[in-house]
Amino acid sequence: MEINEIIKDQFNDVWFATETGVVKYTLETGTQVVYKSSFNNKKGLPHNNVSDIVFDDAGKLWAATRKGLSYFDKEENNFLPLKKPEELAGKWVTDILTDINGDLWLNINNNSVARLKANQKDYNIYHVNSGNRLDFFSSRGFYNFGNSDIYLGGKNGIIYFSPYTIQENQLSPKPVITEIKIQNEIVVPGKEINEDTPLKKDFNQTKSIELNYKNRNFSFQFSTPSYANERLNKFEYKLEGFDDNWITASSNSRTVQYTNLFPGNYVFKIKSSNSDGHWSDIVSYKIKIKRPFWLTYQALILFLLLLALILYFVRREVKNRMRLKQELVTEKVNRERDIKLNNEKLRFFTNISHELRTPLTLILGPVKQLIEEGKDYSNEYQKSRYNLIHQNASRLLNLVNQVLDFRKAQTGELKLKVSKTDILQYTKDTFDSFKEFAYNKHIQLSFNTENESIVGWIDKDKYDKILYNLLSNAIKFTNKYGHVDLFVGIKDGDEGYLIIEVSDDGIGIPKKSQKKIFTRFYQATNSKENNTGSGIGLSLVKSLVDLHKGSIKVKSTPNKGSVFTVEIPVKRSFYKKKEVFEYVINKDRQEITPQIPVKKATTNTEIKEKILVIEDNLELRKYLIDYLSNYYKVYEAENGEEGLQLCRQIKPILCVADVMMPVMDGLQFCKELKNDDFISHIPVILLTALSENEDKVKGYDVGADGYLVKPFDPSLLKSIIVNIIKTRLELKSKFSDDAESEIGLLTHSPVDKALMEKISHLIEENLSKADLTTSFLCEELGMSSSKLYRKIKELTDLAPNEFIRTIRLKKSVQLLKTKKHNVSEVTDLVGFNDPLYFSRCFKKQFGFPPSKLLK
Repeated sequence: MEINEIIKDQFNDVWFATETGVVKYTLETGTQVVYKSSFNNKKGLPHNNVSDIVFDDAGKLWAATRKGLSYFDKEENNFLPLKKPEELAGKWVTDILTDINGDLWLNINNNSVARLKANQKDYNIYHVNSGNRLDFFSSRGFYNFGNSDIYLGGKNGIIYFSPYTIQENQLSPKPVITEIKIQNEIVVPGKEINEDTPLKKDFNQTKSIELNYKNRNFSFQFSTPSYANERLNKFEYKLEGFDDNWITASSNSRTVQYTNLFPGNYVFKIKSSNSDGHWSDIVSYKIKIKRPFWLTYQALILFLLLLALILYFVRREVKNRMRLKQELVTEKVNRERDIKLNNEKLRFFTNISHELRTPLTLILGPVKQLIEEGKDYSNEYQKSRYNLIHQNASRLLNLVNQVLDFRKAQTGELKLKVSKTDILQYTKDTFDSFKEFAYNKHIQLSFNTENESIVGWIDKDKYDKILYNLLSNAIKFTNKYGHVDLFVGIKDGDEGYLIIEVSDDGIGIPKKSQKKIFTRFYQATNSKENNTGSGIGLSLVKSLVDLHKGSIKVKSTPNKGSVFTVEIPVKRSFYKKKEVFEYVINKDRQEITPQIPVKKATTNTEIKEKILVIEDNLELRKYLIDYLSNYYKVYEAENGEEGLQLCRQIKPILCVADVMMPVMDGLQFCKELKNDDFISHIPVILLTALSENEDKVKGYDVGADGYLVKPFDPSLLKSIIVNIIKTRLELKSKFSDDAESEIGLLTHSPVDKALMEKISHLIEENLSKADLTTSFLCEELGMSSSKLYRKIKELTDLAPNEFIRTIRLKKSVQLLKTKKHNVSEVTDLVGFNDPLYFSRCFKKQFGFPPSKLLK
């Protein structure tokens, strides 16, 4: 047995390091204990060949073996292997030395020297790669001379160093990716692999890469610009979304490969340490692997739909087989039950119908008789009472019929019978019946259309009930001085569908109620205090629209209003033969009563133009109202704030406002009005006692169209009003007729100018598109068709489609004047399909043919 080292401890015990273990010999008793390695890695020496043993400054005994360092644990009475730091665990240590600081110096195989500090956590590893390099390690290589330099002997010489002058390298640069490979091909910026270009720029610059599914197998090679003892550089990395823990790599293993990654977003994180164990900051690289089509949500949906279809047919077949088996047993019972149930339903609704209709008939009959007989001898009060009774009795009868129709709709008993109808005229007749109702509530009721005639196939009864309920609800839930608009037209790009849009600026519908608004008996939470209805009107409308093979949708904002949009097919081909009712019209009768085409205009309940007078002085306000009432319908307000609210409701043709008023003065009122999108076009005349030019400048600066100093002649005010209105009309006419006029002629406020410039810009950008329509403008501007129609009409006196055509024709004038294009080319450039039609429109608009500009 060869003895490598002998030392004595403080208890006079002698320790021997041998090739077969460590021997402890007690001098007093002459006994000895042998410590060897064991199969249990947690206790005992790592290896029996112990090359050196030493006590450190704390009195702990250390043993160096071929498989690592170990220390003696007095409580266990055994040696325990050193597990941490991991870089020193399991290394072949040939010699141990302690310095004055209590640090352990280890002579390690492969020409390395390590220092384990006294805290047993911090360490350094040094390679003997300078001076007289030793060819191989020496088991007797360490010597410390006078606690200064440490000498290390080898086969070919001796090297030495001072442990006190060695400094740690604190600098640890961030690692970088030096090479990317996809399917063993090196990737550089701009290189295409599998029909994909993963990198546009250097990966370390962008720190992100996007790979298609075929390129999901890739590898990274990384490095760090730390060159002091670079062999001791270490790395830790992990791929977030794939690796759960950090993976350690040495300087000899700087490549990581990932294969068959699932599509998704990953983050590759890496950090490095220098030779002294100082770690750098983490560097992150984003990696996105795109899904192939068969892994997309669309493919999943298709697969689920296919699976659902298969399951549906399988289930239906199974149910059909089960039903066929059960039908023989349950047919008799079901027949008897259905007959009894249907009889009870029929009896119940027949009784209700008769119970309600009979007293209504007994009311309506005598009332009609009283009305007829009272034409000659009844006074106006009696006539009004008779008409009131008749009106409400008829309304009650209509509600009874509506309830019965609702029941029929629920049981599927309503049948569709469509016939060829002049839809526009029929809609106008229904619309006119609501004028008195709207007038009594001081609501402006407007009918809008861009078509001269609409003929199609509808069920008149169902169509009438749809319009009746929508208009009735709109007026019912719109406050005093509000607006209700009915728009009728043909759907853009599909002449087979009719569009009906009923909009108002009433109380609106809460968002939580909009999904339930078509449910039977449901009433919105904000409508109950203003409504005594039963909640079946909109449910009936939904049923009738569905029966008519159409659709209905609602857009609403609380306290701003609602828009109900109905689409129903009006072509005969949409309906079955049994749903069509055809009849022959007498030709002679048709000649006697020719159809009058509906004019493209807005009809409303007001005859006189509306003027708003805002004046805090009661006597002056009443005087102006009395004077102007002979020519206009005059509204009044006491201050600017009240006037602004009223102006938004009634939208007058002109406002007369005093400058000096409480709450909100005339200047502030004018400024607010001119910055409001929907009333900015309204002209304002300011009345004031301030006659200085500076005061007038202030008035005109905020957008006033006229400035009248008190005291004034009321006829002068009337003349100013007439001239402003006349000038506006003349400017609108000039814009349409004059080829050189600009849209700026019609805008009288920054808000109007911005809006019209935006509309004109949209039209000019899409000028060459023949299918440029109002709907496109509505979608781009985020406005409803009714509001866009009203705004363009008020500013230009043109319908939106007419305005689009006017812009096209004005642009054609500019193009023709350049003489770079002929008429046919200009026709295409401005979005006309037919040069002949273009020439006809051009001449109608400007009074001369387009060819004149080419001469």
